[in-house]
Amino acid sequence: MDKYFFALGRYPEISLAEIQTVLKKNNLEYSPGLQSSEIAVFSIADSDKLLPIFNILGGSVKYGKVLGEISYDDKEIAFQNFFELKFLKENVIPPS
Repeated sequence: MDKYFFALGRYPEISLAEIQTVLKKNNLEYSPGLQSSEIAVFSIADSDKLLPIFNILGGSVKYGKVLGEISYDDKEIAFQNFFELKFLKENVIPPS
């Protein structure tokens, strides 16, 4: 399962309920992860079906795939690695 983040809208509880309802309605297996009043993270299976779902969410400001994680204990270089050209080419920039 891949992890995805959702930036919740003005009414976070409604945004969260909408995300869960839409995922269930589309028969996508998911498990909730970290949540705050601004962001919710979900592990979602079958990510090929997500683009049409993203387009109908009205209560989420932004959304995207979590490409990696670091902790506060990691050195600064661990954070900087996410901005290296090789990482970006492999994970963000579509092939031409």
